[in-house]
Amino acid sequence: MPDAQGPSTLRSPSTASAQPRSTPRARHAVAALAAVAALGFGTNAQAVQPTVTAAQAATAVTTSTSVLLEAAKALEATREQSRNQTRHAAGTKDAHAKALQSYIADKYRVSAGTVRSVVETAWNVGGSMQMDPLLLLAVMAIESSFNPRAESGMGAQGLMQVMTRIHRDKFEPFGGIKTAWHPEVNINVGAQILQECINRRGSVAAGLTCYVGSPGTASSYGRKVLAERDRLRALMPVEAEVLTASAPGESDVSTLSLAAREGDIGNEPVEITASLTQRDLSSADM
Repeated sequence: MPDAQGPSTLRSPSTASAQPRSTPRARHAVAALAAVAALGFGTNAQAVQPTVTAAQAATAVTTSTSVLLEAAKALEATREQSRNQTRHAAGTKDAHAKALQSYIADKYRVSAGTVRSVVETAWNVGGSMQMDPLLLLAVMAIESSFNPRAESGMGAQGLMQVMTRIHRDKFEPFGGIKTAWHPEVNINVGAQILQECINRRGSVAAGLTCYVGSPGTASSYGRKVLAERDRLRALMPVEAEVLTASAPGESDVSTLSLAAREGDIGNEPVEITASLTQRDLSSADM
């Protein structure tokens, strides 16, 4: 007769479904296999069964760990190579910068601190205005011999020998003409004037002729500046991304090099040019 408590709800061992248990180690193995598949090593992550044996788990963990370690080593090797290249490039640039600063300090008898400040400003201004910073340095070399207190009899002042009374408006953003003696301000204003001259005349050589207040597209002043820029470039090559102020499709490097080779320009220290002191202000195209 049936049991008073009703049919038994207990399942016998023979009727219970045998389901393999998923261990923590197995679950980690599944995750590892999925990671390997994601990295593109050929394992189909979607084909991984939700349960694996302990032996399969151990093999998967060992394999995936080995692969990931190799990938990590390769990545670190690539990073180290990049760091070495960066250090080498920085070292080369520092060496060029020191050679440039030493050249200017020795030739123009300027203190190292002043040279560093002027070179840094030329690079900043040149970069912001898309002008060759070495062109700015060459103008300073010919105009003032890097003397920030240089002043001509006609009133040209500072490193770039800017005619302050003519270009009053350009000094206003910096606090007025009283700032003309400040090296950074003087370089900024001088660069603006030079850029306007280059744009107006269509080339660097012609722009330099305009800057000195002469008509035409070429002058001995321009040749002196460009020859000095050539010498500076030999010491400190300008990075490719720093644009020169040449007109589109025009280059004056070949004519500059020719002038230097033919001996038209000497290598001796240049005194403060008389070009600005003797200019005819009534005909100055500035």
